[in-house]
Amino acid sequence: MFSSKWLNLLTVVVLSLLLVFGWQTLSPAQNPSFLTSRVSRLETENSSLRSRLNRLESDVSRISSSIGLNYTYSSPPESGSAAVAPPSSDPMFDRLATLAIELRERIIILEEQVAELQRQSAAPN
Repeated sequence: MFSSKWLNLLTVVVLSLLLVFGWQTLSPAQNPSFLTSRVSRLETENSSLRSRLNRLESDVSRISSSIGLNYTYSSPPESGSAAVAPPSSDPMFDRLATLAIELRERIIILEEQVAELQRQSAAPN
């Protein structure tokens, strides 16, 4: 029926497919050290975003007071935050992702405000 050459080739192909699909079932998300590393990276990014946000708020406040404006921060709408975050089985990741997205939105708004204030202060009155 099949020669031994074809049988060997078929065996190699089947074993290769089993190995490939077998490795895919062992996803890195199931590894506790991967999750710990991911949480650590998210916390580091969160801290970095908070620091950047504080610097931007300080810049906005300083620039607005130098040109005689009262700076008041209006928080961004939170409706888009939940839709952007990917589904996760762990609520802690959901909270971290939502917080990171909200911080990023606040930073974008503050950067726009800084740019506007700089344009206003540079423009002749």
